[in-house]
Amino acid sequence: MAVTAIYRPSLRRGDQFDMAITYLAEGSPVNLTGFSAEMIISWPAFRSAARRLDAGTVLMTNGTGEITLGGVLGTIDVHLDADKTDVVPFAGPQVKWQLRIFSTATNKETVLAGEVRVLDNLFDGA
Repeated sequence: MAVTAIYRPSLRRGDQFDMAITYLAEGSPVNLTGFSAEMIISWPAFRSAARRLDAGTVLMTNGTGEITLGGVLGTIDVHLDADKTDVVPFAGPQVKWQLRIFSTATNKETVLAGEVRVLDNLFDGA
């Protein structure tokens, strides 16, 4: 089993988000023909005197067209429309994400994970 790489992408609320990676094993692209992929962005509930935030998730898959796998090239392209990024809250290091690939329901492997840095969209208040 491969080691999961940690990556902290920046996501600007209300803007589209695109990420392209090449999945390598021993320096060569992994053939992703026949694989599926899924990515989740998740945050826990948070409550304080000034703020209340419900727990939530945004789930993407290659079945919905938000993730495209490049077969023998080993590429994984992720695209989120602005309406999906707009629901991700400012929750500091509590916003996490995970990207995994799988060839069967029981053969799943996380290839990237980490925290998401959520940035403000200055146009929202304009």
